[in-house]
Amino acid sequence: LQRYETGADTSDPGVMQHQRKHMNLSAANVEAMDPVDIAGDNEGNMWNKVGKWKQYQGNLSDESFANPYSDAKAHRGFLRGDYFVFGYSFTPNWGRLGGDHMDFFVRRSFNGGRTFTTDPNGPPETVHRVIERNLDTGEFEEKEYRYGQGEFEPGRNVSVLKGNKYTVTDPRLVPPMGPGTVNPTYPEDDTEQDPRDPTGFTYYVAFGTAEVLHGLGEPLGETDTIKEDIFYSRTTDGGSTWLMVPWVINPDSSSPDAGETVYRWPWMAQGTPHQGHAQIRMHPGGTRLYAIWHQWTDGDEMHVSPHDVGNDIWFRRIDFMSTPSDE
Repeated sequence: LQRYETGADTSDPGVMQHQRKHMNLSAANVEAMDPVDIAGDNEGNMWNKVGKWKQYQGNLSDESFANPYSDAKAHRGFLRGDYFVFGYSFTPNWGRLGGDHMDFFVRRSFNGGRTFTTDPNGPPETVHRVIERNLDTGEFEEKEYRYGQGEFEPGRNVSVLKGNKYTVTDPRLVPPMGPGTVNPTYPEDDTEQDPRDPTGFTYYVAFGTAEVLHGLGEPLGETDTIKEDIFYSRTTDGGSTWLMVPWVINPDSSSPDAGETVYRWPWMAQGTPHQGHAQIRMHPGGTRLYAIWHQWTDGDEMHVSPHDVGNDIWFRRIDFMSTPSDE
């Protein structure tokens, strides 16, 4: 992100030459390396692997070389007055030897990008639920991080994938459509958020998942992926909470939580066929979601309905008839 200060009064253009104005929104500190700190591909190649990482306010001024392990891409964003929302895919371990996956993160600013915090007028506490790998046991654990009202907020993981079997693809971050016209009187800004209008802080995310085939691609050792399902969610309070749905874990499964009810992101498209490349739009009120996506079969899938066979573009409309109790 680069912010431009308007109205600077100077006759010497060199005054601003060496003053840094951009921010690094995806930078992170490496807190610990994995105890098994070498990942290999059986071809003699080696790679140091990050085991734990964290974002601090100071990371906003990091140069790219400060952390040579991470990778960020697929950036998305929108601006409504001083309300700025930015999303990106991120992995702490990039490259074919990283053996890691991408998650989709969202950051927000309520003052035009000067600071990135929780909502200064929002709930007393914002909770980030994440899945982290325990470096001692190698097991994945759910954790919660809590941030007070108006405090610095790191990027929020809104995909929260577990393990490294799947990765995020084709992330989307979209607000409701505007009225189509604005007041032509300069410099009035009709996109300014109205705190009395809840739709002004409503927006949606969607992302696909893909199975990661580590080291099986061409040329030998390259990571390959296979598109799987598509998830979506929405926030109606500017990103403090997100829509999740209850899900009962199969009582007959081997999961230690078998039979329990958990909360997860709702599916937009799911099943044996491959789904990806979603595009989403909403009407101005933010209560109706329109989505299209690419769905196809390769011909070797089991238990596929005749309606699913082929290579097609699918459409879905989702109506929110009343305000959900977002979790």
